[in-house]
Amino acid sequence: MRENITLRAVIVGLIACFIIGAGEVFSSLVVRDSFLCSDFSTGGAIALLFFLVLLNAFIRLSGRNWGLSPAELTTVTIMMLVGCALPSWGVMLLFTLLPGAYYYALPTNRWSTLFHPYFKKWLFPQGEKAITGFFEGLAPGQAIPWSAWTKPLIAWVPFILAFYLLTISIVILLRKRWVEEEKLLFPLAILPTEMTKQEKNSPFPALFRNKLAWFGFAVPFLINSLNGLHSYFHFLPQINLFFPLTLFRKTINVPVRILFEVIGIAYLLTKDVSLSLWFFPLIFLLETGIGNITGFSLGALEPFSWPGNQIVSYQAIGGMIAYLFLSLFTSRKYLKRIFLKAIGKREDIDDSQEALSYRSAFLLLFVSGLFVFFWILTSGLPPLATIIFLFFTLIIFTTLTRIVAQTGLPYGRTPVIPQVLTVRTLGSEAIGNQGMASLGLTYGWASDIRTSVMASTANGLKLTDNQNLNRRKILFPVILAILVSLFASLFALLLFSYRTGAINSGTWQTSSWPTYPWNWAKEYILHPEGFGKAQFGFIGLGMGVMFLLTFFRNYFLWWPLHPVGFALGFGSPASQCWFSFFLAWLIKSLILKYGGSTIYKNSKHFFLGLFLGAFVSQAVWIVIDYLARGGGNRFLIS
Repeated sequence: MRENITLRAVIVGLIACFIIGAGEVFSSLVVRDSFLCSDFSTGGAIALLFFLVLLNAFIRLSGRNWGLSPAELTTVTIMMLVGCALPSWGVMLLFTLLPGAYYYALPTNRWSTLFHPYFKKWLFPQGEKAITGFFEGLAPGQAIPWSAWTKPLIAWVPFILAFYLLTISIVILLRKRWVEEEKLLFPLAILPTEMTKQEKNSPFPALFRNKLAWFGFAVPFLINSLNGLHSYFHFLPQINLFFPLTLFRKTINVPVRILFEVIGIAYLLTKDVSLSLWFFPLIFLLETGIGNITGFSLGALEPFSWPGNQIVSYQAIGGMIAYLFLSLFTSRKYLKRIFLKAIGKREDIDDSQEALSYRSAFLLLFVSGLFVFFWILTSGLPPLATIIFLFFTLIIFTTLTRIVAQTGLPYGRTPVIPQVLTVRTLGSEAIGNQGMASLGLTYGWASDIRTSVMASTANGLKLTDNQNLNRRKILFPVILAILVSLFASLFALLLFSYRTGAINSGTWQTSSWPTYPWNWAKEYILHPEGFGKAQFGFIGLGMGVMFLLTFFRNYFLWWPLHPVGFALGFGSPASQCWFSFFLAWLIKSLILKYGGSTIYKNSKHFFLGLFLGAFVSQAVWIVIDYLARGGGNRFLIS
């Protein structure tokens, strides 16, 4: 019998999502510390869950019957995981891009002639006060122009929700295959599962009563706290965890960085997966360095692909495409079964335990996909370009979600973004000026993909298994979490920007980012390029390598490498994690060899503590930096 979702759990979850949405914007723009919600690790949800579990335990200790049950804590956790996917690298990117398209338009960059005539006015806030005031702040006494954002919100919110529902429907359809048949590990769901467990003899979960877990927690907490104190009291020592190396005639910087959250999650992986996550980045590093010193290049670095050059990036995206296609090919019988169930041809298949029936999930997939397609079409992208763009977008989102489910990847993004792949497929002239303007607009929600509602939902659905929660009731709280986090983030962003001035935050999201998509699109308009023959050649090479790696893994038991690492390429922030993946792989290998499986099993709690302590310490220092009027203590990748 599965546990039902209660109203009070949903209310607590919505309050938590509001805190996450508004708090992340406040942290990044006002305090300027590390982003806790910018990555697949959903550190904001982990940190908030830690304090919620402690509060819940003390309520139970008091003897009052107000504490949340494990099922209720799980409901709140799922909502927080989803809520984390919207601020910072989610909604904030879009809503600084919109006014930035006008504010940063100058006679020298020619945006007013290249893009403004093609913009759909209802997608952007209009008026000098709304645009200039956003970046420079309003004069004392001036009212915030909320009405200027009414039309854009009416246009954007249904689209955002439709796209998220499109990706969620894919997760619902693939959940059983990933969880029950392929038995993917879902490492990011392990810690929340341990934290939401309750026992009759103690109000605290077993993890919180484990000494090794607290030792692990203390390592990042104490080191980060010492470094935080150093920023205020310079006579205190600082522990440096970042050691950059310059190689290949000083043409490339190799990040050697100790990231406790990466070590903590990577220790839980199988050795072939953790090996691939540091081995392939070094191979790609070697390729990039050789290309740099020999001058062999396909052109400038692609957006969000750095530090890997085009040769590396297109091989990796080819590997990513092949990785998904191979997964779908091996799932063909499963996909056929659920499709037949959806159209009423297989009554023997039980979908009563899914978040939606297969028929409803396929219907949601079709309706939301149709809405997204016509919305993008209306924004100005030609039909063929829209099809190709959505094709690559869904491939990338789905593959990254599967990679996160398999590896628990805390930090990562696609090797090549879908906008670039669309231009390389059709050529910029075929897309046209209006199409390039529309494609630039898509940067706000489908370019710097470091987190996604899709990946958070996949981890959330795994939590329903771990805590025996009723999945059929979870979709509505997830939608509410999306809406609350969206509006909380937007409210905080507009409030801060109009009161203080967005450019005064000094962050990339409010300065360089709003110009980035338009400068990218401008180059293709002024210097048109056709079909990317060389680029697709390396995509083909990457697909071939992925097929070979998969073949070796399936047919040679001694083969040590998992192919998943090849699909990530050498882009940042994943390229900053390779050394931490190496450390986790090395430690685990040594423990298994000399200590055996029993010691390995017991030591897991230490590494879960590492993962938890990294995020909780950052959350604590956000509060400290705000109260002390400091800032800039960034212990995570930003």
